[in-house]
Amino acid sequence: MMPPDIDHKILTRILQFVSKKRISLFDLKPPYRLARCALVNKAWLAAAREVLYTHVYLGTCNARDDSVKQFFKTVSKSPHLARLVRSINFGTQYMQRGETSYLAKSIRACSNLTGIRVYGWNGYELDDLTAALKACAKLESLELNRYSLSDVECDEFCDLAGFFDMLKGWPKIRTIVVHKNTVGWDEEAWEEEKEDEIVVTPNSCPDLRHFKFHCGTMTRRYLEALAKIAPSLSRLRFQEGLPLSREKLQYALQTWAPNLTELALNFSERANHTFGRADSDADSKTDYHLDDILMKMPNLRTLLLSSRYCRPATLGGGKFPNLETLIYDMRKGELSKFIGILRQPGCLPALQQLAVSLRTSGDKMDANMSNEVDVVCRQRGVRVRDRFFEELLSFGLDPDAPPDNEKDWQYSEEDEDEDWDDEEESDEGSWETDE
Repeated sequence: MMPPDIDHKILTRILQFVSKKRISLFDLKPPYRLARCALVNKAWLAAAREVLYTHVYLGTCNARDDSVKQFFKTVSKSPHLARLVRSINFGTQYMQRGETSYLAKSIRACSNLTGIRVYGWNGYELDDLTAALKACAKLESLELNRYSLSDVECDEFCDLAGFFDMLKGWPKIRTIVVHKNTVGWDEEAWEEEKEDEIVVTPNSCPDLRHFKFHCGTMTRRYLEALAKIAPSLSRLRFQEGLPLSREKLQYALQTWAPNLTELALNFSERANHTFGRADSDADSKTDYHLDDILMKMPNLRTLLLSSRYCRPATLGGGKFPNLETLIYDMRKGELSKFIGILRQPGCLPALQQLAVSLRTSGDKMDANMSNEVDVVCRQRGVRVRDRFFEELLSFGLDPDAPPDNEKDWQYSEEDEDEDWDDEEESDEGSWETDE
């Protein structure tokens, strides 16, 4: 058995390995085993608390749909535990009544909270949650997903106007991840066809570096407002909806160009919705090309877009000296030109990973062309990836990882019997050490 007088810092470090391995971003189950360690002795209690409450996981599972309620009861009775909490990771299965309200109360109770991740909510209690988040002044990281852990679509979290209003209260925010269809249109601005500038406080989110927005509701006005609020953004990812035009993207991308290390414009082609063939870019009345702006992004390391935004020729000539990962969708007729560019000396000298695909769902890549891409990349030491590689990464999964050993993460029946009640009981016992 581990000596009871082991140094607190060492014990804390050891107990960090007691929590089960989390196999994906959707794995938000509470660490039952760690709660049990808190009951060994007084020394273990102090160390286990520090680990258990720093990053809290409140995913409902195994009929334990009262985890968030038990957590709130614990931190409300023990403010010293609430002060330990730095992040809350919550995922619901069935949107039980009261669950979202208790989550909102928990957020308000944890004064040092800097990170929040929420997968699903009860729409009847959504106002409580949005109000609690808006008041979270120390927030540094936020992730929102309107889909629950059981893949049930919940209500929209808010509209664009409401979301940007929340940004005003997060001066320390660094990372924002908004999943599919979570933030809706600004319907008032849409109906009134507003084109006026949105009034914001410049540089009010100076530390915001990572903005991932998988909703097809972004407009030029809000993009320009975001560029003014967060001029130092370095990682930008848009997905879902139809492509944003050059006119809508220009101001924001020009603002962020010197700092961007990651850019993803992963929109749907119009033809993808009907499984047809897209019109020629040359025939389009809307200008999408961003070639000149992209060439002013010297620090890009990851780039995901289509030839709608970047012509194949733009990738040649050593213009992107630091680009390591390229995920590029193009037309069937552009593939041979792209291969020729890859053969050019000095083209994309830092490239390590490449995934290419065709822009329209009706087209199939010629086998000979595909083989030629493989040959060129092999000669250059570049790894060819499947287009699905990017999707796996977006969920926080490693496409090269070996299959997980189920013994590393499965709970036993005994584990399922443990929950926050164990920790709550220990707080009421003789081991209580209030600050």
